[in-house]
Amino acid sequence: MTAIDRQFDLMKSYGGKLPFVHRSETSQAAAEAFLKPGGPRHQVFEFIEQRGTYGATGEEIQAHLRMQGSTQRPRCCELEKARLIQKSGKKRPTTSNRLANVYVVKWPTQEKLL
Repeated sequence: MTAIDRQFDLMKSYGGKLPFVHRSETSQAAAEAFLKPGGPRHQVFEFIEQRGTYGATGEEIQAHLRMQGSTQRPRCCELEKARLIQKSGKKRPTTSNRLANVYVVKWPTQEKLL
């Protein structure tokens, strides 16, 4: 079971689907497709998950997935807002010697799973 599966199991335990705008077919479709396997959010999440506690910077995600920053950055924001990933508090240098945040998977606490 992946971390995404665990997060969705947790959501189900609270009776929830991802929220969407009532009476909006497009909003509902977007919520249902949020972590569609093979989609960019899913790719970004899986890469960060594979890196474990080492995590990944935006630049590392872009290089590994061959993804433009304009695609990667919003996916990280969405995953962070959905509480699936978080900034670890660590920073690593980029190719331009600037420091970048390191993202890691945000694991649910044991208390929430009970």
